[in-house]
Amino acid sequence: MNYFLDTNVKLGYVFCTDPWNRSATNVFDFKDKLHYSQKVDDEFQRNFHKFLNEQKQFFYKISEELKDLNFKKVNFNEFNSIGLAVNLNYDFAENKKESCLKKLWDICNRDNENHINVENLVRKIRTFARNFEKFTFNRKINFEQRVIMCLDRVEDYSEIFNELDELGIHKEDNAIILDAHDLAFRESLILNFVTADNDVYKLSPNVEALTINKFLHLKNF
Repeated sequence: MNYFLDTNVKLGYVFCTDPWNRSATNVFDFKDKLHYSQKVDDEFQRNFHKFLNEQKQFFYKISEELKDLNFKKVNFNEFNSIGLAVNLNYDFAENKKESCLKKLWDICNRDNENHINVENLVRKIRTFARNFEKFTFNRKINFEQRVIMCLDRVEDYSEIFNELDELGIHKEDNAIILDAHDLAFRESLILNFVTADNDVYKLSPNVEALTINKFLHLKNF
């Protein structure tokens, strides 16, 4: 089977702290051919460094908050409350905060203790923050080595684009859907489109002219 991966799949795979990380990683567990397009990569690149810097700042900010509280030990609920209350200079979605906090706690609590010494926790968070960029770049390289970038699309498929647009799907998403359509049409592939975007998942199958076999939600992997 062939799969075309939307931008949120690549972001979920590359960032171990992403809410979709486990599901995105599961996509790679099967011996299938995975595809994406230049438009997917362009959208990814527009977000990559922003997300990387946001999360690194978040990690260090949490460690500073923990250090200033002078607690000797914290449990996960206390740690989570402290992290969610951290004030940042940018709009960092709460589900991303929660995912980051759970990842940090799991990494820093390999022994699965109910409470962690704060001094040790701060040290481990800062170690993770220092290694985060290298680890994330390695994941990015691994994705690009394992996923096939399809040829640039020549046709604009304006009629299909208009149908998608009328359904309320964003123009950037329409262009990516048409990249997958073009790949399936040009190479006569049975191609599934994998996305975490609810609108793309629910609305796109209504366009009968698309040659995409199925739209699959990332949560089901």
